[in-house]
Amino acid sequence: VIRANQDWSRLGRYLVSRRVELGYERQADLAGAAGVALRTVGTIERGDRVRATTLAKIEQALGWKPGSADKILRGGEPDLIDANEVEPVFDDPHERAIWDLADLDADTRWDLIRHLRERRRSQSRTG
Repeated sequence: VIRANQDWSRLGRYLVSRRVELGYERQADLAGAAGVALRTVGTIERGDRVRATTLAKIEQALGWKPGSADKILRGGEPDLIDANEVEPVFDDPHERAIWDLADLDADTRWDLIRHLRERRRSQSRTG
């Protein structure tokens, strides 16, 4: 439901902050994890409106409970899903393999995935 008192710029700022916090350096990384088009992430980050079904996909990829985007739009704070409740989607087989290490808790697996992403970014910068 779209209301007149919603602050879409605020949601855009929260989305950028959470995206970076989770290690999605590029908008394309979040778009892939959420199953939305790259331009959709840019649209939200610019403070423009999108459909509720799109927000639901973004919420899930960011580890926000359903309805969190609406809370942010109304001036509130998002509710985070406990890391152990999240079943992320990975396009990268190495990230998927890390996630499938069942003997590690979710926080440790996320730390390893973030480390892998950082290492790849470092290697791509040095050639």
